[in-house]
Amino acid sequence: MTACSGGSSSDDSTETSPTVVSLDELIDRGATFEDLFGTINVDSDELADAVTPAEDIPTSGSATYTGIVFMGDMEFVAIGSTTMTANFTDSSISGSSDNFFLTDDPNIADLADVTGERIDGSLTYELDRATDNSNLYTGQFVGAFTPTGEDEINIDVPGGGAFLGENLDGFATEGFDDDGNFAGILVTKD
Repeated sequence: MTACSGGSSSDDSTETSPTVVSLDELIDRGATFEDLFGTINVDSDELADAVTPAEDIPTSGSATYTGIVFMGDMEFVAIGSTTMTANFTDSSISGSSDNFFLTDDPNIADLADVTGERIDGSLTYELDRATDNSNLYTGQFVGAFTPTGEDEINIDVPGGGAFLGENLDGFATEGFDDDGNFAGILVTKD
């Protein structure tokens, strides 16, 4: 017979709390992207010029990216934190987003001017490489956010994007639906 001498028991599981990201940290992430590629505008000539040639995308391995996500509708825009994993072996991308802030001005021209309040929200996305092996990844963005005092806004939009830079230094994507809902990500390699 074995005696227990008090104390505490322990198991091998560890509980991880979500990382809290401030609005300033999100703005810094956007600035990092802008420093690398000259803009945060997904439709810009600068990003078009920075698209990684398709033949430079690996066919094995993986890479992780961190950055910012935008999602919204015709009235409200939220900015949040996103992490993305590129799986080059199966030509897929997946990511999740949290730590959202409702922006005070939905027409974001300069991230340094973004102010807003923390809100509940989440977004996930899965993208697959085009069957012609171009540098186009398409898929779906699904999520929701709740502006204070408003109904939840659901996002379920198709989107597409591409790797950027000589060393796949970043990835940018955006998607829209017919109702004016949208989502987009700007990430840089970890």
